[in-house]
Amino acid sequence: MAKKYSPIVKNIGYMWHRKYVNWNKSHLIGYSESGDEEMDFRYQAGIYVLYGKDYEIIYIGQAGKGENSGLFKRIKDHTQDEMFCMWERFSWYGFYSKSALKKDDYGEEFTFECDVNEIMNVIEALLIRVNLPKFNSNNSALV
Repeated sequence: MAKKYSPIVKNIGYMWHRKYVNWNKSHLIGYSESGDEEMDFRYQAGIYVLYGKDYEIIYIGQAGKGENSGLFKRIKDHTQDEMFCMWERFSWYGFYSKSALKKDDYGEEFTFECDVNEIMNVIEALLIRVNLPKFNSNNSALV
């Protein structure tokens, strides 16, 4: 029997428009998959992508864990740097689980237990979702 692994990417924010984020509040509010639970993703660690007006990729970066390097801080920095005028939407792919986000449990390091096929599937799905190549079908291997 194949071993069941926990997904690497725990939650996703896809094509959020920056004008709907209150950059002065220090929160990055979204909703759970079911849409019934409000979540704060400000300290999420993961990969983020900035998109220009025509959905072209402007920048890809990573956000570390915690208050000074989490997702909110890293993306907010781009509202104040030389790229400010170039992007209007962002997507992000987070590694902390919903329960860790709810408990503000960002201090513990964690490791992933997965095989090479899972890693390839996640990287492929992430690249497809970020780049939207016209000959690839929708890939749901991220979560």
